[in-house]
Amino acid sequence: MKRMKYVLMGGLVAAAAALTVTGVASADAPSGNHPLLSTTCSYDQVVSAMKANNPKAEARFEKHPKAQERLKKILAMTPADRQKKYDELKEKHPKAAERLANGPKHEKARAVLNKALETCGSH
Repeated sequence: MKRMKYVLMGGLVAAAAALTVTGVASADAPSGNHPLLSTTCSYDQVVSAMKANNPKAEARFEKHPKAQERLKKILAMTPADRQKKYDELKEKHPKAAERLANGPKHEKARAVLNKALETCGSH
């Protein structure tokens, strides 16, 4: 259980870092179609959706200020700016992007974040 907790949090940190300078975006996300790129939801809406969809994951996320700050930074950008950053980083780090996008280590975290991003408009 403890290992799963760290894997999930690592995945959320990786997903939240996807569009920051230290991270890379999901390689399998089509430009403009990925919820992280296109969402107009605020950080509070995404976290509220995460809490509604998966309270345990949200509680773990709340214990990781770095992941929170990265997600806040990403969501503070406009969708156009996130798309631009995504395109730049995918070009610079294609192998790392592929591992992040398709690695089984981050599968559950990607699912939690994507579900929150897909439902955040109602929060």
